[in-house]
Amino acid sequence: MFPLHLFFTIFGQILKNSMTKLFKAFILALCIVSCRPQQIDRIKLSVYDMEFAQEGREVQVGVLASSMWSVDKQAEWIEVVYTSDNGCTLLITPNDTLDRSDSLLFICGTSTAALHISQKHSDVFDILPDTTHFSYKGGDTYIKILCYDQWHIETDSDWIIPDVTEGIGPQTITLTILESFLPNESKGSVIISSSEKEITLKITREARPFVKLDKEKIEIDGDQHDTSLLYLTNDRINIINNTSWIRTVHHDTLSKRLTLEILRNRGYQKREGDIRFICQQDTAIYSTLTIIQGEKIDHPELGFKEGYTLDVSSQAPFTLHPIFTDMTDTTLIWTSDRPEVAKVDQNGVVTALETGECKITITNTYHNVSAEILLKIRLVADSMTVMLGKQNMNINTTAVRFVGEKMEIEVILHPESSYNGDIICYSSDHEVVKIKGFNVECISEGTATITVESLYHGLRSSFKIIVIKL
Repeated sequence: MFPLHLFFTIFGQILKNSMTKLFKAFILALCIVSCRPQQIDRIKLSVYDMEFAQEGREVQVGVLASSMWSVDKQAEWIEVVYTSDNGCTLLITPNDTLDRSDSLLFICGTSTAALHISQKHSDVFDILPDTTHFSYKGGDTYIKILCYDQWHIETDSDWIIPDVTEGIGPQTITLTILESFLPNESKGSVIISSSEKEITLKITREARPFVKLDKEKIEIDGDQHDTSLLYLTNDRINIINNTSWIRTVHHDTLSKRLTLEILRNRGYQKREGDIRFICQQDTAIYSTLTIIQGEKIDHPELGFKEGYTLDVSSQAPFTLHPIFTDMTDTTLIWTSDRPEVAKVDQNGVVTALETGECKITITNTYHNVSAEILLKIRLVADSMTVMLGKQNMNINTTAVRFVGEKMEIEVILHPESSYNGDIICYSSDHEVVKIKGFNVECISEGTATITVESLYHGLRSSFKIIVIKL
């Protein structure tokens, strides 16, 4: 407010100085303006209440103010990203909690205006993953909860332990699965529920591997024996036998039966050996069969150094070697059950004559013991001749045939007593020449290469068939 006593003092002086009427009028107007009341601060907003969905967004708010203005905010989820004289831009961040609300205070001098902002939470409710599988050893797994509400966790099994049982908003939790000592698969559930929804996480835990024997110890005398045992397991197993005098004769994995041959004890002391049944899934889980065999029992025994069977591929003579045990008389009689396949003299010299099988037997009549060895003879061929009908394809390697003509391939091995069990024939073009076994059929015009092969002998022969129309 302009001081009145100063105004009148100046005004009187001007009058004394004979100022013009115009100057007097100006002074009068200035006095009137100075005596008016001071201007009041005002601020208005384009909107006073705003509501947003969970994902949030940017929004503009218009501001009409009588002078400079500012914004006072407390909520961290509301950001003022831009301001100007006539408004501002707000960024509402996504909501990962419950419903929320707050206010912004717009200030212009002594005048204020409040903008109320509210935001809903998302109705998304899910978990990742929705199933999980563990070995019997258990372990930890991480579950991501996608929920923008308050949630609670329950389990139906004491071997499933969550690190937290409740929370608000998205969160990654840890599930601890305890080790299983059960022989069967375990199934459990984790139920995650909110105020409106419920999701179940299915968890499976593998059965603990085990192997159990129907007997853990076998005691026998010093003679040779065959024995068997049964085992029960829920896993694949490895059978470890490092004892030379215990032989695995047969292992039936379907019936889970193991047949063993215990060789004769040739020493005059008891001996002990082990066979270990080890789970493949966990080698620390196993069962052991212990075999205790008595000392040597003297009685005559006869066998072959070469064993029970022998593969023969040549006609060259060879000698078999008998093994004697506890025999004072070692006179032997040698016989062949198929002398046309292989013959033997009384010195044990064998000569293979043709491909086939035969047994060589040695007999000691004094002790009334015998032994036999099976000879599996597959003689190796030096060469082979391939015939297509009456045409020798070793000499003339190209044959001309007609569409629809059928014929047969004949393979002659040299010597003819050679093994012929693995000979195959095939065509380079089945649309021209088709081969089934040793039968040939000409399908269409063209040329195909026919190959005859024996992997056992290492022999191969090829020729061409040119197919023409009749």
